[in-house]
Amino acid sequence: MLRQNTAKEGFSSKGPPFVSIVVLNYNGMEYLQPCFLSILKTDYPTFEVIAVDNGSSDGSAKYLQRVMGPLFIKHGIPFRLIKKTCNLGVGAGRSMGIKHARGEYVAFLDNDMKVDEEWLKNAISLMVDPSIGIVQPKILSIDEPKRIMKTTHRYYWTGLCTEVGAGELDVGQYDHVSEQSFADQVIIARRELFNEIGLLEPWFFLDSEYGDFSLRTWFTGSARVLFVPNSIVYHKGAATRNTYFSSYTKLYSSTRNGIIIMLKNYDLVGLLLYFPISLLIILATRILSRKRGECLYAYAKALLFLIRNLRGILAKRSEVQKLRKVSIRQLIKKGIIKSPDLTMFKKGF
Repeated sequence: MLRQNTAKEGFSSKGPPFVSIVVLNYNGMEYLQPCFLSILKTDYPTFEVIAVDNGSSDGSAKYLQRVMGPLFIKHGIPFRLIKKTCNLGVGAGRSMGIKHARGEYVAFLDNDMKVDEEWLKNAISLMVDPSIGIVQPKILSIDEPKRIMKTTHRYYWTGLCTEVGAGELDVGQYDHVSEQSFADQVIIARRELFNEIGLLEPWFFLDSEYGDFSLRTWFTGSARVLFVPNSIVYHKGAATRNTYFSSYTKLYSSTRNGIIIMLKNYDLVGLLLYFPISLLIILATRILSRKRGECLYAYAKALLFLIRNLRGILAKRSEVQKLRKVSIRQLIKKGIIKSPDLTMFKKGF
C-alpha cells in the first residue's frame, strides 16, 4: 500500500469520514500519471476516486480505464470512470462526479494538479466543524513549488474579483485559516450542501462554478467557506483552457459568468442598488484595458447572451432566492463581500 495509516486525531469517534475525489479530465494525457499517482499517495484511509472524462480524443479516457483504474483498485481504493461523449464544461462535468459520489465530502481536482500527501487529512480534520461547508486549499505552482498560485479571493459587490497572493513566494505570509467569499480552482465541500442548494452551475463552461457555489452557500446561510493553508495542492494552471480556448473566449466567459452570478445571487435590494453600478464599473475596466477592442466586444457579447437567456437566468434566480437567508448587505457588513477599492482593478473576474 502506498497510503499510510492516518491517525484519527481531529475526527469524531466514528473515525475519518469517507471522501469522494472527483478529477475532471479533457485531453489531459500528459498530466494524468503525476496527478493520479499523487492522489494514490494521499495519507487518508477512506476515499474513492471518480474520474470524469469530458469527451477526450487523445486516448486519456482509455488510459484511465486500463492503467489508473486497476492500479487504484489494486491498492484497495475504489475507482470509477465516467465517460462523456462531448465536453460538458467544468460546471456540468464536475456535477456528473457529484451525482456518482458516495462520500460525506467531495473534493474536486483538475487533471493538471498534484496533491500533498496530507492535503485531504488537514482539510477534513477542520471540516468536522459543522459550520464549515467548503474549504479551499493553498494552491502552489507545480513548476515552482514555492510560488503561490492561489490563496484567497476578494470578491466585491461590483462583481469584480481579485486574487490574494498570486505570484508571491510562499514564506508563510498567508498561513492562517480565514473566511473567504469566493473559493476557486480546488474545493472540498460537504456532500449535503449539494442536496440543499443544488449542483454546480452548468452554464459555467470554463470557470466560475466554484465561486458561484461559494456565494450561494453564503447567501443561503448554509455554512462558511474557508481557506485552509496546511492543505496544499500544486497546479500547472489552466492547462486545458490555455491549450484549447483563446484569450478572447476566456475573457468572454469570465465577463458573462460574473454578471450571471450577480443576477442569480443578489437579493432584490442588492440587485437594484449594486447591479447597474456594477455594469458601469465592469464597462470602465474594459475601456481601460490594453486590449480595449477585444474586451468591449466580449462585454457586448456577454450582455447579448444575458438578454437572449434572461428567462432561464431569472428561473435560476428564483430557485436561489427561495433558499436565501442572508442579504448581500449583511455579507458586506461582515466583510465576506468587499466594498470597492483600487485593488479590485488589478484583475477583473
